[in-house]
Amino acid sequence: MFNRSSFKPIPPAQNPHATFASYADDFEELVVFNGHVHTTELYDVDGVKYFVLGSGGSEQDSILPGRQNLSSVPADYPKDLYWNGETLEEDYNYIVVDVTPGEESKFTVKRFRPTSATPFDEVPLFADSK
Repeated sequence: MFNRSSFKPIPPAQNPHATFASYADDFEELVVFNGHVHTTELYDVDGVKYFVLGSGGSEQDSILPGRQNLSSVPADYPKDLYWNGETLEEDYNYIVVDVTPGEESKFTVKRFRPTSATPFDEVPLFADSK
């Protein structure tokens, strides 16, 4: 629904975000996973949490010249909470979803950043959104 890569988000007329958001109050959590833009991104918009899984199948956007063009992102666009303003880097990851009846679901990204001083890391998602 949302992404900042050069592929651009789904145009408003075809974007199902308004439909998802209309159900947000009916659920404890409403999380949408999508991907295929070759960058990892995270959004919390109108009570709907979006995680863009972008690390499978090819190089990351950040290491492909010219692919990360943020100049076309509107000023009022939702903030990407995964990178949170940091410079993008090579980032391969997968998400673990822990669902236990009666408890709040836990979402954890297990990632590998080969150029980082700490290449293997676990990052909780949505921990501060409630």
